[in-house]
Amino acid sequence: MATLDILTQNLRQKVSATASSTVQTLSDAQYCAGFQILRDAEWETYKDFIIPQLSFLLAPLFNSRTHASVLEIGPGPRSVLGYLPSYLRRKVSRYVAFEPNDICAARLEEWLCSASDTKSPLPCLGSRPDIHRRPFVLNSNVKDGGGSNDGIGSFDIILFCHSMYGMKPKRSFIEQALEMLVKEPEDGIVVVFHRAGSLHFDGLACHQTASFPTGIIRVANDNDILDCFSPFIAGFLMKDAKLDRDVRVKWREICRALGCCEEAQTISFSTPNVMFTFNRHAATLQELAAQVPLLEGGKMVKNQQARLHNPASTFRPLGIRQVQRCVEWAVKCRIGLTVVGGGHSGHCLWPNVVSIDMSAFDQIHILAAGSEGDELGSDAGPLVVTGAGCKTGDVVRKTLEAGLTIPLGARPSVGAGLWLQGGIGHLARLHGLACDAIIGAVVVSVYSGQVLCVGLVPSQHWPAGAVRPDNEADLLWAIKGAGPNFGVVVSVTFKAFAAPTYLVRNWSIPLRDGLEARLRLGDVAQLARKLARNCSTDAYLFWDNKQLHLGVTMFESAVTQLPFGIPTPAHTVLGPEDNSKIVDGVSLFETE
Repeated sequence: MATLDILTQNLRQKVSATASSTVQTLSDAQYCAGFQILRDAEWETYKDFIIPQLSFLLAPLFNSRTHASVLEIGPGPRSVLGYLPSYLRRKVSRYVAFEPNDICAARLEEWLCSASDTKSPLPCLGSRPDIHRRPFVLNSNVKDGGGSNDGIGSFDIILFCHSMYGMKPKRSFIEQALEMLVKEPEDGIVVVFHRAGSLHFDGLACHQTASFPTGIIRVANDNDILDCFSPFIAGFLMKDAKLDRDVRVKWREICRALGCCEEAQTISFSTPNVMFTFNRHAATLQELAAQVPLLEGGKMVKNQQARLHNPASTFRPLGIRQVQRCVEWAVKCRIGLTVVGGGHSGHCLWPNVVSIDMSAFDQIHILAAGSEGDELGSDAGPLVVTGAGCKTGDVVRKTLEAGLTIPLGARPSVGAGLWLQGGIGHLARLHGLACDAIIGAVVVSVYSGQVLCVGLVPSQHWPAGAVRPDNEADLLWAIKGAGPNFGVVVSVTFKAFAAPTYLVRNWSIPLRDGLEARLRLGDVAQLARKLARNCSTDAYLFWDNKQLHLGVTMFESAVTQLPFGIPTPAHTVLGPEDNSKIVDGVSLFETE
């Protein structure tokens, strides 16, 4: 299913460069008709994302006021505010809009004014809605009350709902809107809803964000509807009547070819949506940059989705105090943060959100058994204190030098997100998930910026000024599996185990057909259920030399001598392995 952006590109490409001089903009009637078709086609997105998100944003703000003022940019013939819950709509006492389309503006004013008080979309307006039938433009002197947007006052909420298309530079429009927020109270916000694509605000930091990747529009598979819809998406039509008819026929074909015809009556396109909100602190990144170094050269991350995201800025703190400053600034300014460890998460970088890169916290410290005295008891084993900037490969390599290991994952480049969110590896059946080995952590609270120590933190790794929180047990429990959501984790203390060696066996079994594949996979599943705790197995299907194959890799770990060459139940089920070898924890990465 193509996205709306891809459809737009294809519609425009169909009109050749030589014919570009023969295009014309849509009339108000044509624009309004196309606008209405699109809004109806994506009503599910409004119902499931835009209206709930807007309600969630406005509820605390409106609850703190007896009444509120709203400026909406490009609402079309109806404002999305009219679909909010009644208790929110009744708080709007002043409504101003910029709607350059005369027909849409007239319908909007009629919709807001003609209904009775009991059925009015905004029943508690103190005066008639103020609909400006012109674009919202940039004014160099907006702060002084001059320019073409002058005389409209200030607002608690300023809303751009699918109306920033064509506005450039977008940062300047948001900055202007921020200047139009009320000075007191200071919790006014600018809200932007946008169909996902490239939307970067050049260093403005978001207050809150949300995404809706499953948005879909469904357009009627009807020639008349498509002839109205496609010029609106393309943004123009042809001056010559015959050429216009020919182009519309081609545009129908493109719509039907790129869209998903789930039913004969509709054509569907993917329209992921995003929401960004800004408060008056959005442009204060320089305050933080004066205290914490910026990451030089940008951050290379593994996750392909995260690579598409342009953060507002990325800071690289060099010590705990600088992490605190990041959090304190974010708390004071009510601005969101993301944290980057190994870069495998799709959320480590987020559009227009400030990121904290933890790569400087890459120290690994190994403490011998009993070095912490009575804190863990006389039978306590060795400990490993690992910084949040460490990678799995670094930890395995460092601990192996001391004859130890931690049950981490199978990829050496994965960072702290692995052990803070579970972490499955070849030792999981024997020692549990990576998070199960966590017995303590140093965390910077996202509520106060205070440094917290939870669980066992060796005395020599206890930061100055750190405290134990009242909810220490709950916080440690949460960190062991959902860690990224409960603070900025600076380091964790792991329980370590004796480092094993691994016997790795590989099978590649040709398959006749899908039925044999299902039977063989069933055999492997039965075999896996009976394996000893120190064993694990991977099974996968692959195509090679025009034939389907089943690949099986079995891992057996032991701290003593491995049973190399001894028949096992796996041989009964799978036959002799194609190859096998014994490796240590570092070389194990290369066997995947």
